Amino acid sequence: MNRNNTRRPGFSLIEVLIAVMVLAVGLLGLASVFPVVITQQRRASDVILGGVAASIARDQIEANRDIAAELLSQDGFADDDEPDLDGDRVPNETAGQDSDADADGDGVPDTFDPDVRDGLYVPGTDEPIFGQGFNYTSDNRRYNQQTGYSYLWEADWQWGGGVPGTVRLPDQYLTDYLADGGVRFRDPLERQLAGVNQNDADLPVGARLVPGPFSIPGGVYDGPQFVWDFVPRRTPEGGLQMAVFVRRIDTGIRVAEGRTLSEMLVTEQPGSPAFRFPVGRDTTTGEPTLDGTGEYSIPLSVALIPVPTSDYQYTTEARNGLPVLLDAVRLDFSAIGDDERATARPAEMRFLARVGQRFVDNFGVVRRVVEVLNIENNEIDLRVEPAYQLGQLYPPSDWALFNSSDALRELARTGKLRQAVFTPQVPADVFVMEFDK
Repeated sequence: MNRNNTRRPGFSLIEVLIAVMVLAVGLLGLASVFPVVITQQRRASDVILGGVAASIARDQIEANRDIAAELLSQDGFADDDEPDLDGDRVPNETAGQDSDADADGDGVPDTFDPDVRDGLYVPGTDEPIFGQGFNYTSDNRRYNQQTGYSYLWEADWQWGGGVPGTVRLPDQYLTDYLADGGVRFRDPLERQLAGVNQNDADLPVGARLVPGPFSIPGGVYDGPQFVWDFVPRRTPEGGLQMAVFVRRIDTGIRVAEGRTLSEMLVTEQPGSPAFRFPVGRDTTTGEPTLDGTGEYSIPLSVALIPVPTSDYQYTTEARNGLPVLLDAVRLDFSAIGDDERATARPAEMRFLARVGQRFVDNFGVVRRVVEVLNIENNEIDLRVEPAYQLGQLYPPSDWALFNSSDALRELARTGKLRQAVFTPQVPADVFVMEFDK
């Protein structure tokens, strides 16, 4: 009898358990890669498709010359087609009104008097209906054309309807934009002369979707992927710049059964259960909802200053012996409430503090956030590219050049970091357009 037992090949229970554990770890690792890969693919897709959408948006703006023409005409002076009975280029908003009158007897014509409002200015402010705030006085007149502090981006510029001959307060004339996402670039008097309904948008959401609504017949997601918005400002030379932001439509929008995305974005009435915004935000916090609910997520502005600290190691240049960060900016919380510089609320300012976020500063340059240096104690410091020049962060004294209009124009164009405009969502593309007066 053969007592030599031949051992059959096999695995012990422990070996099987170890193998299962290794396989499970591997599968978990593989599964964790998929979201990253999908995210990277979407970002790459956004870069390519966002560039195409930006090109389409640029073509749409250039083709619709009324946009730039209307904004350029909103300078407090009468357009060619507006009533100007006394020939002073000031619209005669009210029958018998003399805009050269001096209602309060202070020697300053009402047109330029901060104490008398005749419909040319935002009530309660020194801000023209579309232009920049007054920053200095000369010969008893307050001017807004040659000052280094002006020529900032106006995130709160929209008309939003109103009564002809009047304007709305800043917290009122954006109401329609938030409610339906429509851009309104004609002033109330222009709307009356053109016979346009005061509540209708000049550029409704459907006109700013790329691709256009219903461009893929029969599809549930029937075309729209991006939406574009713009923020304008005047230039020292009297022209116009527009910062244009192209954003991907909220990816969390769920199309209702029997509907299409275009119908929910364009056909449905705002406020109806099926209506969705291309980009939504929470009505209280301003946080992007990512599903098209809430209210329209409008562009915002923040005040910027150089980073006034030596806490960081990689200083690149020094001024008067103090370290200077040429590639860093600080969001200025002290400017909150100053609508000329900043419209973002404190919680909304943090939407700019994201790696990859892009903004346009008051130099008209698109910059990208590459690192968040600090985000606490009401201080947000960001490292950006491209870097700044020393003279942009610390230019010569603004008012030392007060009497030189040419110097002030140059300072307005190239001097002192002051402000940025951005969107709460990281845009797929950003560009700046310029139009001559």
